[in-house]
Amino acid sequence: MAFRVPWRIVTNGRVAFGNEDEGQLFGLPAPVNGVERSAKLLHGKFVIAVQLDRQTGDLRIVFDGDTRLDVFNHSLGYEGWYAYYSAHGERWGMIAMGGGEIAVVPDE
Repeated sequence: MAFRVPWRIVTNGRVAFGNEDEGQLFGLPAPVNGVERSAKLLHGKFVIAVQLDRQTGDLRIVFDGDTRLDVFNHSLGYEGWYAYYSAHGERWGMIAMGGGEIAVVPDE
């Protein structure tokens, strides 16, 4: 899964990694590897809830172990994010529209 909008992983009530952290040093011996860090934070976790803010179009994926992934819809006019899922044998797409509206469309 990849997002082209601001996102973060929160664990134990604190930001554990944000999309802007990729390649940063933060006083560490090597730059932060975002793929590696994200994989480590989410490895073995199960999704227990998906929450959608219908005012802003923000998406929150809640995992076990007090971990969540927050995806922000950050634009008045541009589409914020896309997500695809299957239900009852059909594939659907969810799109965070500019300003916060959510569109659900068949994925062809």
